[in-house]
Amino acid sequence: MYDAIIVLGGGELSEGRVNEAIRLYNQGIAKYLIIVGGSDDYEKMYKKALKEIKNIENIYFDGNSSSTIDNAFYAKRIIKKLNVKSILILTSKFHVKRAIKSFELFLGNEYKIDAIGVEDNPDTYTLFKERYLDKILYLYDYLKGRDDEEIKAFFDTIKGPLNKILNRAYELGLMEDSKTSK
Repeated sequence: MYDAIIVLGGGELSEGRVNEAIRLYNQGIAKYLIIVGGSDDYEKMYKKALKEIKNIENIYFDGNSSSTIDNAFYAKRIIKKLNVKSILILTSKFHVKRAIKSFELFLGNEYKIDAIGVEDNPDTYTLFKERYLDKILYLYDYLKGRDDEEIKAFFDTIKGPLNKILNRAYELGLMEDSKTSK
């Protein structure tokens, strides 16, 4: 049993995530369902949840996210208001590790954090990007204990340049293929 299920938006990958979140919520494993994502993500997920869940007064949402860090930052605001202490994150299988690290960064050790990764079909670039973003997870250790706004500002600062670097490297074929990496 968890206090809340938090489903993370993921563009085209959001459907499987929200379907699993609704299924688990309807089974009664959490009191609250929290939906966080970008404006397109959360709107589609929220509408689906409203159609398929009877107890809608315990559904919360935020549509301000453009990254996993944003998901954790904005979800924390809702979590604090609800006095939630245990969460189950719903995301894609390939994204679980970074999602947990992001939520741990903002929530610390005060919360029970688990995650379920759903199967979906991410494109090659999404998997490529995730693999290389995993390589910077060590930065999270240096940011632990800092103010939430400071953490968010740090990632907002590096997000643009990092995405440009990854996009260009991918376009030029500079990064190894995931099938050939060890």
